[in-house]
Amino acid sequence: MIKKVLSLIIKLLHFLFPKKSNMIVYSSYPDFSDNSFAFFVYILKNKPKYRNIWLVDSLEIDKYKKTVTTYSKSKNFKIIKKASLRGLYYYFRTKYIFHTHGLFNVFPLSNRQTVVNLFHAMPIKVLGLLDGKKEFIPSHLTISTSKIFQQIMSDVCGLSLDKVLISGQPRNEFLFDEKATLNALFNPKEDENESTILWMPTYRKSDFGEIREDGTSYSEDSLSEKSLNKLNNYLKKINTNCYIKLHPMDVLKKESFHSYTNIFFLNNNSFVDKNVNLYSCLSCVDMLITDYSSIYVDLLLLNKPIGFFISDFEKYKESRGFTFKNPLDYMPGEIIFTMKDLITFINKTFVLKIDNFTEKRIDINSKLNEVYKDASEKIYRKVILKVDEFYKK
Repeated sequence: MIKKVLSLIIKLLHFLFPKKSNMIVYSSYPDFSDNSFAFFVYILKNKPKYRNIWLVDSLEIDKYKKTVTTYSKSKNFKIIKKASLRGLYYYFRTKYIFHTHGLFNVFPLSNRQTVVNLFHAMPIKVLGLLDGKKEFIPSHLTISTSKIFQQIMSDVCGLSLDKVLISGQPRNEFLFDEKATLNALFNPKEDENESTILWMPTYRKSDFGEIREDGTSYSEDSLSEKSLNKLNNYLKKINTNCYIKLHPMDVLKKESFHSYTNIFFLNNNSFVDKNVNLYSCLSCVDMLITDYSSIYVDLLLLNKPIGFFISDFEKYKESRGFTFKNPLDYMPGEIIFTMKDLITFINKTFVLKIDNFTEKRIDINSKLNEVYKDASEKIYRKVILKVDEFYKK
């Protein structure tokens, strides 16, 4: 009964508020991040006729403005608190909404708007309808990077294939536009270390959004103090830095860890505080370490060495599961189970200069990233200009 009443109220509000076709509303988690941010930057730089409204959870307006300035000098945007009357006003006034994790998800969709889920990844682990949910984030359209992911996103979101655009991800445009190096941002020295490792583990236990626990807690062979000390001692010997960026939903926080000479823990605010997007720093990375995080799908575009630290693979497969029937077939890199394995992989790559996965990365990239250039333009042409041939300029 309550749901029906809410639906009627929302429909009435949509009827009372005419939609502005020159207004775009954006939302993301975390605020000012991911594909929404990249698409927003594209509009600011190339489409000045649109009014741009960001609806945020946290009103760190000065920080957000500085980040925007890194990418565009345009001031054609407003930052509004999402949970406010003004936030609701702009939500009902706009014709176009682009988000990564939904916006007022309890509201039913209106055919007077176009709501696009730009998402935050090409998923390797199951989620949405594939994860047993009866409903997923309400949206009219979503995106993908290939025919493989088009089908996966269709299944995740419950959208027909024609509602899943094979456009590429806007954030990947930053991969080729280096703004800073990780060393310069977080460990500035006169002489930067020779090699840089980015380690991005997905969460096993979350404390935000959907509270859940999957796989096995970080073991003695991953992020324990003993293992990290061993890794740090080795990194010092080979003059290499490792940056570990924790997942935004992870119950583990960077403050939970000790300080090390060659290992640095980061979170999303680490980049917000530096007024730069993570993806603008990835071209400086010499190696990626991850597990089931889809960050590696994006890094395939740069063809950098990848190590997959998956000591809890079987338990994670049982508790969470994967979007691929045989996920290991789509992991073109070293499979790592222990800290000893990781150090061996680093040594082989940086000291012995051996990379056995170059061709496999190219092959998997061609399957998972069929389309990656001009993603924002393609989305703009398809969604706003209504040009069916959105693959072409």
